Amino acid sequence: MTSLVFNSVCIFSNDYDFIKSCLQLDIGKKFVFLETGKIDKKVKKLIETYKCPFYEIDKSSLSILVPDADIGLMFGFGIKLASEIIRRHKNGVVNAHPGDLKLYRGRHPIGWALIEREPKITLTFHKITKDFDLGLIIKEISIQVDELDTEYSLIKKVGLCFTYSTFLEMFN
Repeated sequence: MTSLVFNSVCIFSNDYDFIKSCLQLDIGKKFVFLETGKIDKKVKKLIETYKCPFYEIDKSSLSILVPDADIGLMFGFGIKLASEIIRRHKNGVVNAHPGDLKLYRGRHPIGWALIEREPKITLTFHKITKDFDLGLIIKEISIQVDELDTEYSLIKKVGLCFTYSTFLEMFN
């Protein structure tokens, strides 16, 4: 795969650790989109620290506010992106799905993995399409489930998995 250059990224998430990892990427302009009513003060302070524009949005304002960008990155975002918005991203939108898409598509994959007593969960990076969790899988990362892990602790582990080196591995 040839090396891609990204000058702009749209981040669709409400997760502190994922947003922080994305803001630390060596990419030009960043835009953060948060779901209305789900803004955490800690997340807002983080975004302000990076002097990054952010938008609190709902489904009706999404198509108005999302700019054209080189790439979109998503994790834990409860609003489905319309095809028109996906097309605004030159290299598509990549979702970080906290589950093995062959086993746990849809909502709450970590909870289902815990119910099934899986020894690990899989963080699956895949391209977003008009259908939920059916896009091309780009990368998978296994995360060990410890005896005392909860859904919350595993979500934290997942949010911390997205690093600049992971990003480079996906696109270079």
